[in-house]
Amino acid sequence: MFYWLKDKLSKSNVVKAVFSVLPDWLLRARPLRQAIIEPTNICNLSCLFCTNRFSQKPKGVMTKEQFQRLMDLLPKTIKKVTLHFSGESFVNPDVPEMVKILKERGIKVQMSTNGTMSFDVYRRAVENGLDLMLVAVDGPNKEVHERYRINSNFGQITETIKKLCSLPNRKTKIVIQYLVMRHNEELIPEMKRLAEDLGADELWLKTTSFNIASNQRMEEDALRSAREFLPQNPKYCRYRIEGGQLLNNDKPKVCNWIWQTVILWNGDLAICCADLENQVKIGNVFQEEFAKLWKSKRYAEVRKAMIRQSLPPCRNCNVVNKPYVEKILISSKNL
Repeated sequence: MFYWLKDKLSKSNVVKAVFSVLPDWLLRARPLRQAIIEPTNICNLSCLFCTNRFSQKPKGVMTKEQFQRLMDLLPKTIKKVTLHFSGESFVNPDVPEMVKILKERGIKVQMSTNGTMSFDVYRRAVENGLDLMLVAVDGPNKEVHERYRINSNFGQITETIKKLCSLPNRKTKIVIQYLVMRHNEELIPEMKRLAEDLGADELWLKTTSFNIASNQRMEEDALRSAREFLPQNPKYCRYRIEGGQLLNNDKPKVCNWIWQTVILWNGDLAICCADLENQVKIGNVFQEEFAKLWKSKRYAEVRKAMIRQSLPPCRNCNVVNKPYVEKILISSKNL
């Protein structure tokens, strides 16, 4: 009942109107508790709907020294960090040390990975206290998984997951993420059995996003991809196709990213998890104090525009509308 009411209120035009007229100091009265930090935007795969294929941003990695400096710049109110954004975070060899730095500050850390990097780098992140590792596996066998995860290696990934789940005294929750698409939606029971065999803690079923377009090429590709891969079961689908357009099934909510932020590998601020091309410029934390940027007139304007959904990344965004439709408990031994 509580979730239903909260969901309804967050989609209400009246609630959005109220938020749009609140002064920025009042919006900022809610402390900044969560942030995304991007260790790198480099990825070793070419997944079919991923905006990284068409990204025009400069590629690079955040050094350990830059990360340590960043942690001194961010407010002490932050309690949770997602150490992942538009690339494969574990491409950056300093990621396990970044996890250690965060945990020494009492911050909860979660990460997402395609599972193709070396077992040793994953092991060190787990041993350094990583709270949650989400590994993307989109099929119970090589053929199905690698249809979407181009250049992936199903055998290596599953072996890595099995070894991670078998680590002694492991406290990291190991979650398998399953993007539900037309070619794999009937294979969920098989995927659950695979998760059990590998020893994963949970299996998360996620709806696939097609139209959070970071640039024109991605937007043009979205409808074609949706026609081929959109699931038949509406439970696992964010969209419908009408009149040659890809439309969201659900009304957008008041965006909770007005109380969160994203720091890219080079220190640039992005507004949210959908601003994959950093289209909305705010500033750089290595050039200007984060506190000053957070309280700036520019960020105040951005927050109001996010509420109105008038910014380019907001136009087709549906990320806040519960992308994970089901979280299946596999093992309770590490929860």
